[in-house]
Amino acid sequence: MAQEHEAQATAHGSAGRDSGAGAPPAVAGGAAGTGVPAEVALAQLAAAQAQELAPLREEVARLTQALEQLRAEHAQLQQQALAAHRRALVAEHRGQVVEDLIRGETLEELEASVARARAAWEAVAQAVRQEALVRVPPGAGPAPEPEAEALTPLGKIAAALRARA
Repeated sequence: MAQEHEAQATAHGSAGRDSGAGAPPAVAGGAAGTGVPAEVALAQLAAAQAQELAPLREEVARLTQALEQLRAEHAQLQQQALAAHRRALVAEHRGQVVEDLIRGETLEELEASVARARAAWEAVAQAVRQEALVRVPPGAGPAPEPEAEALTPLGKIAAALRARA
């Protein structure tokens, strides 16, 4: 009985091999002696795989392009958000900071620049206060009018109008 089972298995195995079942068609056809060389069968298999991969490659290219477009949009929106945040910081601290010093590539850099801009404003304000104290001594009278010959024609007209008033 074991011999009968072994004979059936051998018969089924050889029949399966002859039909090419269980193996790729191009390789099975070349191995079965159909007259197709192995190189041709391999080339046919490669062509079939390339044909199957073509739509996938197109999808990858489309998705890559969409990703790049989304990245560009994200960068643009990020720049717009930074600009809006900078405008808000300038409006919030107007008259307390040097506005041109509020800058940065991130929200954190913008926030940190406010402190530097405020320090610069304070330094300039202090320098102006000191200069004002030095230039005009207390109790000093008004500056003398310049000589008429030294004035421009427009200056002469302005001086005459001041004298009438």
